[in-house]
Amino acid sequence: MVNEILLSLNEFILQVLKMLPKIVLAIIVFLFFVLTNNKIIKFLLKKINPIANDKVVYDIISRLFKWIYIICGFVLALNILGLGGFAGGIAAGAGLSAVVIGFAFKNIGENFISGIILAFQKPFNVGDFIETSDYSGNITTVGLRTTNIKTTDGNDIFIPNSMILNNPLINYSMDTIRRFDFTLQLDFGINVENVRKILLEEFQSNEDILKEPVSFIMVDMLTSNIVVKCYYWLNVKTIKKPLPQTKSSIIENTLSVLIKNGIDVSDISQIKLTNDFIKLGTEQIDSKNDNDNKNENKIENLK
Repeated sequence: MVNEILLSLNEFILQVLKMLPKIVLAIIVFLFFVLTNNKIIKFLLKKINPIANDKVVYDIISRLFKWIYIICGFVLALNILGLGGFAGGIAAGAGLSAVVIGFAFKNIGENFISGIILAFQKPFNVGDFIETSDYSGNITTVGLRTTNIKTTDGNDIFIPNSMILNNPLINYSMDTIRRFDFTLQLDFGINVENVRKILLEEFQSNEDILKEPVSFIMVDMLTSNIVVKCYYWLNVKTIKKPLPQTKSSIIENTLSVLIKNGIDVSDISQIKLTNDFIKLGTEQIDSKNDNDNKNENKIENLK
């Protein structure tokens, strides 16, 4: 019994010694793939400049290629050892496992694929102000599974990439030239054409309001009052003050210029100036807040 064990052990040692060069070569090959994967990734991505210059896409491709490259090295090492059939069995088992894991982690896989699609489509960049799925804020990081935004009140929100991909997305940073408006309600006794001329001259003299596209004043509704809407354009990247202060200043100047140019405010039953649901840059005014503060922007029964 002991002799049989010693004989088997001796045969095993002889087989190991016989395969030792292959084992050493397989280890060297595998280590080569592990140690060179970063350099190979950088070399390949430099051949594709637009992708290599995009950090998000670069990170995604480098991670995918890293695992593919290492797996190739592992399979090659098994083939050197003469275990090609074992490698095929691993690949088949991995395929079956991938199906099982895919069902178990469907949402994670969906977010992962969505992250890759967003990285290539590039509907936004880090720092852009976006709105999607009732969330809005500045993009801070874009990952494989989630996108992080910082809201205007300082909260960090991690939104699953699949939610961004499957829902409407507004990128307010793509075009910094935006149109704003406010509503002016006047008595029927007021000359609308005179009001239009006065306000357009005021808009022309305002350094923040753009000359192109042109501002315009239009009658929006006739009820118990004349409802006039005043439209103007701002470049939010070049305005001197924060956006809320700029809008407030324009509204205040509107009321002042009406009084200064002979519009008898005492004969106006109501002037209501409002801004509705404006989000841009790092500033935000929600319509809910406008409704809560409506009394602060309304001057009633001035006469």
